[in-house]
Amino acid sequence: MRPEPGRPARHALRARPGEVRRALGRLRPALARLSPPGEDPELAEIVLAEVLNNIVEHAGGPRGGARVAVALWPAAAGILCRVRDDGRPLPGHDLPAAAPPVPASLPEGGFGWVLIRGLTRDLAYRRRRGRNELVFTIPVTAGPAADPVRPRTEMVQ
Repeated sequence: MRPEPGRPARHALRARPGEVRRALGRLRPALARLSPPGEDPELAEIVLAEVLNNIVEHAGGPRGGARVAVALWPAAAGILCRVRDDGRPLPGHDLPAAAPPVPASLPEGGFGWVLIRGLTRDLAYRRRRGRNELVFTIPVTAGPAADPVRPRTEMVQ
């Protein structure tokens, strides 16, 4: 997946469990190219994994397999991402609350949106023409001046 300058790297998949791993493998080279030299694209991959797994688990549709489209662009502040799917909308057609859940109240999981919010900037959701659209920027560091701990500390506040 080699995006031309100014054109996004794109990948389409079905919202099925095995597809997320394959999609991330196919997106990995594009994430590496969109990251600054020497920057590991793992953070971007973690965010995309959470987003795509949420779609599989919650929006996949009555039979699963909603269509998902991922587009990635280079941006001054990081990697601009847009993920669209034709699955079920988010409850209330809005992003979940920003407050982290109480760990004891959850049997497993429940931290996906906390991670996504803590590791992205400019997170926005809308439902349009029967499709969900999530847009966000994954910040990337470009040297020692960046604070690699900041996203992690914001997640737990």
